[in-house]
Amino acid sequence: MRVLHVLTNLDFGGAQLSVVNICVSLRRRGLDVRVAHSSAGGRRFCASELLYQRLREEGVPLYDVPRMRRGVNTYQDFLALVQLRRLIREVRPEIVHTHMSKAGVLGRLAASLEKTPCVVHSVRGWSFYGGGSALKRRTFISLERFSARLTDKMLAVSTRQVADGLEAGIGSPGDYLVVRSGIDVGQFQVGRSDADALREGLGIPPGAHVVGTVMALVEQKAPLDFVATAVEVLRARPGTHFLVVGDGPLREQMKEAIRREAIQESFHLVGHSTDVPRLLAVMDLFLLTSRWEGTPRVILEAMMTGVPVVATSVGGVPEIIEHDRSGLLAPPGDVESLKRHVVRLLENPAESRELSQQARRNVAAEFDISTVTDKHEQLYAELLKRKSQ
Repeated sequence: MRVLHVLTNLDFGGAQLSVVNICVSLRRRGLDVRVAHSSAGGRRFCASELLYQRLREEGVPLYDVPRMRRGVNTYQDFLALVQLRRLIREVRPEIVHTHMSKAGVLGRLAASLEKTPCVVHSVRGWSFYGGGSALKRRTFISLERFSARLTDKMLAVSTRQVADGLEAGIGSPGDYLVVRSGIDVGQFQVGRSDADALREGLGIPPGAHVVGTVMALVEQKAPLDFVATAVEVLRARPGTHFLVVGDGPLREQMKEAIRREAIQESFHLVGHSTDVPRLLAVMDLFLLTSRWEGTPRVILEAMMTGVPVVATSVGGVPEIIEHDRSGLLAPPGDVESLKRHVVRLLENPAESRELSQQARRNVAAEFDISTVTDKHEQLYAELLKRKSQ
């Protein structure tokens, strides 16, 4: 079974990590998995050699489609479509599986024009999420509706994404299948024995509470909301420290906000890291401030590490976190609620432990990469069998 996965870029983000994990897992099961991406299609500061390296080490062939770039550009998009059609003719996959908005539109159109037997798309986050003008939203919805007609099955990481798609008139209920994001749960079952040494290396005082996050510093993740929440938490609990893992175009704005509030000594910005499991183990609490999401895999990783989570109730987050049972939720942009939840858990370690234990059980049961890979493999086989009849 030859499957060509097409994604817009290999930036270091949750969607890209999920695709790489699935491709590696399928490859290890004997499928002929290939990956097409654009070296020019990502965000500045976010490109990840780590993802390239992992795919190469696992023997997954990589193809560059440099004309496929974020944003709308009719000329570039036409050239990208030509490149994708040429690649599909060369690779001759039985299945083309697209991810992310730009690759989702161009990849499905190219696969249809080249008469690929099966076309699958993973909805990592609808293109019309995140605001913009009414015209822009209508344009994106029209493109999604058109692309859905070229697709045999659309995979969504949450039922909320399915509901949003149907509300926008994209496909019908039978076109969708909910398949969660998968993580290697064993990778995040790390001990916290060396956390003190790592804290010391980061300049965090012994005994200080650490509120952390892992995110790209982009509008979607609302890093300035993280800073605003930190300001309020420090008023209630001076001595708390804040650890931010990740980088992006809003890094300087975030640093300026930290300087403006004179809280530099409480913040630790470590940039990109390949050692996320150990850094998660340093945290006493994980804080997600996103304004919109699909299913953020990083909170799955935090929960599997045993770190209690406070998060904004966006996208598929409420399907991962049950409020007051496996974490705490707040409306997006509600700094006061986020602060109140953070302080509550820092002041009640027994409650934090109870929430994190339940969260870990939930993740292990539903989000293990082996379970998610089973669902992909079964879907591919079913689609090919149906096409051959």
